[in-house]
Amino acid sequence: MGSFFGRGTFRAAAAHMVAGVTDIALRVVDGVVQVFTTTRAGGGLLSLELQTTGVGLRLIDQAGVAAGTVLSAPAQITVLSGAGPDRLIWTGGIVLGSHLLGRAGGIGAAETGALPPGPISAQTFTTLGDAAFAILAPLGENRLLVCRMTATGQMVAVDGTDLGNPVQQAVDITALAALRIGAAHYVLSLSAAEESLRVWALGPNGTLTAVSQVGAGAGLGLSTPSALEVVELAGRSYALIAGAGSSSISVVALEPGGQMRLADHVIDTLETRFQGVQALASVQISGRVFVFAGGGDGGLQAFELMPGGRLVAAGQVLPATALPLDDITALAAVVQGDRIELVVGAEGSGLIRLGFDPGPLAVPLSGGAGDDSLSGGDRGDLILGRAGNDRLSGGAGADILSDGAGMDEMDGGAGADLFVLAADGQADTIRGFVPGEDRIDLSGWGRIYSVEALPMVGRRGCVVIRWGEEALYIYSADGADMDPGIFTSADVFGLWHVTTPAVIPGRQIASGPDRETLTGGGGADTLLADGGGDLLSGGSGTDLADYGRASGPVRANLGLGPLAPQLAGQDRFQSVEDLAGGIHDDTLTGNAADNLLLGRQGNDRLIGGAGRDRLMGGAGDDSLNSGLGADLLDGGDGRDWARWHRATISVQVDLTLAVQSGGAAAGDRLIGIENLLGGRYADRLAGDATANALSGGGGSDRLEGRAGADTLNGGEGNDSLTGGSGADLLLGGAGADWAVYAGAAAVRVDLALAGQWQDTAGQGRDWLSGVEHLSGGAGGDRLAGGRTANILSGDAGDDLLQGREGADTLIGGAGNDILSGGAGNDWAVYRGGAALRIDLRLTTAQATGQGRDVLSSVENLWGGAGADALAGNAADNRLLGQDGADSLFGFDGNDRLQGGNGNDLLSAGRGNDLLLGGDGNDHLRAGPGRDQTTGGSGFDTVELTGPGGNRISLAVTGWQARPGGAVLLAGVEGLMGAAGQDTLSGHAGANMVWGGGGADQLFGLAGADWLLGGGGADRLAAGSGDDWLDGGAGNDWLSGGTGADRFVFSAGADRIVDLSWAEGDHLLLTLAALPQLRGLSPTTIVERWGVDLGAEVRLDLGAAGQVTLAGMASLSELRAVIEVI
Repeated sequence: MGSFFGRGTFRAAAAHMVAGVTDIALRVVDGVVQVFTTTRAGGGLLSLELQTTGVGLRLIDQAGVAAGTVLSAPAQITVLSGAGPDRLIWTGGIVLGSHLLGRAGGIGAAETGALPPGPISAQTFTTLGDAAFAILAPLGENRLLVCRMTATGQMVAVDGTDLGNPVQQAVDITALAALRIGAAHYVLSLSAAEESLRVWALGPNGTLTAVSQVGAGAGLGLSTPSALEVVELAGRSYALIAGAGSSSISVVALEPGGQMRLADHVIDTLETRFQGVQALASVQISGRVFVFAGGGDGGLQAFELMPGGRLVAAGQVLPATALPLDDITALAAVVQGDRIELVVGAEGSGLIRLGFDPGPLAVPLSGGAGDDSLSGGDRGDLILGRAGNDRLSGGAGADILSDGAGMDEMDGGAGADLFVLAADGQADTIRGFVPGEDRIDLSGWGRIYSVEALPMVGRRGCVVIRWGEEALYIYSADGADMDPGIFTSADVFGLWHVTTPAVIPGRQIASGPDRETLTGGGGADTLLADGGGDLLSGGSGTDLADYGRASGPVRANLGLGPLAPQLAGQDRFQSVEDLAGGIHDDTLTGNAADNLLLGRQGNDRLIGGAGRDRLMGGAGDDSLNSGLGADLLDGGDGRDWARWHRATISVQVDLTLAVQSGGAAAGDRLIGIENLLGGRYADRLAGDATANALSGGGGSDRLEGRAGADTLNGGEGNDSLTGGSGADLLLGGAGADWAVYAGAAAVRVDLALAGQWQDTAGQGRDWLSGVEHLSGGAGGDRLAGGRTANILSGDAGDDLLQGREGADTLIGGAGNDILSGGAGNDWAVYRGGAALRIDLRLTTAQATGQGRDVLSSVENLWGGAGADALAGNAADNRLLGQDGADSLFGFDGNDRLQGGNGNDLLSAGRGNDLLLGGDGNDHLRAGPGRDQTTGGSGFDTVELTGPGGNRISLAVTGWQARPGGAVLLAGVEGLMGAAGQDTLSGHAGANMVWGGGGADQLFGLAGADWLLGGGGADRLAAGSGDDWLDGGAGNDWLSGGTGADRFVFSAGADRIVDLSWAEGDHLLLTLAALPQLRGLSPTTIVERWGVDLGAEVRLDLGAAGQVTLAGMASLSELRAVIEVI
């Protein structure tokens, strides 16, 4: 609200010149505001300068008017500014007076000439193009007089303005005003005799034609009209009518064509200050309109006029010794900077000077017909939601937020805010409310005589106010509970609005005891039904079938059309949009239209359809079934359910959100709902701070209860249940379900205590049933499984996880954890990117890379994304490396090693093991026992550990015996022998075969193979393909077969039997083993060390070794095939 401040009272003139002031006029000259006043009989005219120091007025000039005579009508003055000098027009006496005004404010002598004779009760002036007109109301005559103004100030009557038709009464005109709507000009006349306002069209020649009328005769509560003010706001014109006898102010919207519409009507109460209102004044500042009213109430009332024509209280000031605000008779207001300056005339002696500070103002923001989101700033905002489900945010400053039609959410932010609610039959929400600072205006809800008549219910951090189909949820700014008793009638009904509603052609039509057809008309009809098997036909308009008088439960389905079979107790519907139940447990079902389903009393079931429905449960424990549209689900009193069990997609619902945004619930608004039911899919349901029941239905659901004693029922599927604080009931249902205890507090949960209450230490006493898995939080949790296979996840903190019976999975997470598998085949799972080092042979704390953990009775390990080193023990272990270049060691037992992604090392140890390389170039070590090796993607190698004597071929798909066991190879490209004499063969693809120690025989078969002999006198036979043969140490025998082969010589006395220059073969001499060849060309090498043996040649390097090439006829051919590497 704004604030008044007093300037003072001007008395520096004769008492008869400042008492009984009847009118005040203003003009601005060179930035200086000049004030002109007139009084009743015996007074005169004053000219003053408006100031902001002293008493706020300085006398400039004065003139007596009709001294000693009785005025025929209250004196009025108008300042005329035009092409000539300014004039002050005065009426009320037996003749009209005109005075020239000097620029400094001096009042000239009264002019004589062609001025209308006789007393004038009201006047207004306007221009049409270049023509200026005066419209006058001669006192006691049945006419309005229109005169053309001349440049010299003369008034020449226009022909045809005599309105002698008695239908067009114009007697006792209190006020006149001229305005323009579009290109058309109009005159307004306020009649005391008729107690009405008329609109006259003003023609280009000054002719007047009656257009429209509104007043007491048409139902407007107006008595003794006393003042008229015309304002323009947001591109529309409004007339404000003061009624002294009715102590009222009416706001009339002036429509194109001169038609009128009543926008607002307020009446003075004990909380306002305009009883017997005599004077009005208005100003526009920052695109906002402020109105001031005064009368015989003692004080002055300020209003703000909102776009659309609604008045809201903006402040008031009471009389004081220095401010005798009693019996106010005249007002004037002008904007000076960011404040409003007022001059007040009264019956008493003196002119009163006031200021009004509206605070820093922002221009109005207005929404449209859709769902808008409007936000203000740090100034005083005026935000109007209009139609649609809007979100209005005021920000800082003293804001006015008006919701309009629709389900709206308003948050005033910091500052003393005013929330204005419309009667729209919707549920609205106010957030951030500060008692004692913010205000709520519910006067638009209708004739509510006292705040005690409003049903109010206090909830946690919230007060709910209901009135008919209206509902308002008020949430405190700090989340603290609010006592409904803090609201008084003055807080909630600051202004008494009694706007007459528009007449809607609708009827109430009642059914009889027999089956019949109820037919509505062209409006919004109410068909009073009783469930007697009737046909209810609403006709055009939005029609309601009302079962309020039904003697028992009602089942009404708007989808049952007139052609549906007639069933006992089942009505049929045609062109009916809305349903209302009664006091019993009713079932109301909508259709594809936008329906209102109103349950009222009883435990009702409301089922929406495809439209944007409003489901309002009322009293009782109701079930509200959302349909396909963006619906409003308002449970009302009781513990109510919102259900989506018919949804064809998943549902995401959060009771702390005003508007839902996920899945089948997108666009739904939930109010007064305590419980949620999902559908057949993977739903996400979240409660609020109260006690909620959440039921997932089918699918793998995520349920979160938050604070309060909640009941979470997962239903079918693998569900996740998070109870939060409070004594919660967690029912997993079918499937493998989780109980999740997130947060910093350490919890203690034992699945062996299922079916009974247990103290979780950190999150209250919970009851778990049908829950298989547990997840802790950031604290040091103690989680224990039961007799079945459980997953226990500790998350952060130093956790104790006890699997007990069953094949359990223990996930310690960060921290120093104790993982005890218990009986059964158990897993320890480690996730994350850190490199892990875990050895199941250790029973004491070990640095795992995720803390110092103790593992006991754990058989299996699951690594993470880093380069992990995982080791088993004597049991049958499963080691899973996952991502990264992992090293897995099985040791004893029948182990399963799985590398996963990355270039992994899998070492089997003793036992019958399964090695799965996975992606990457993996190295698989087969040990004693029957080992099965599968390389997977990439170039994978099997190493045969243990004694030599292996005869293994990659081309064999079955089991192959070897010393100490057998091996089964699949997806393997490389083969590495042991230390003894092995016979190893590749397959048809590209292979790499290592002999290792001992005299080995290596066979490459087809493909581009690598045969590497190693130590000992090896025999290498590559077969077809471009092969690489390296005998290594020892006296080796090499045969490349067909293809362009590479023979590597580094030591020993090797013999190559088929090196052919013609096939592209080469002899590769290694510098690392033969440094004496550095820098020498093949010619030099042959010249120094080449030996022609006739049928073959030899390269004899003395002590460094020799290589003989059988079948090569000359040293020149030898020179051609040598390459030094």
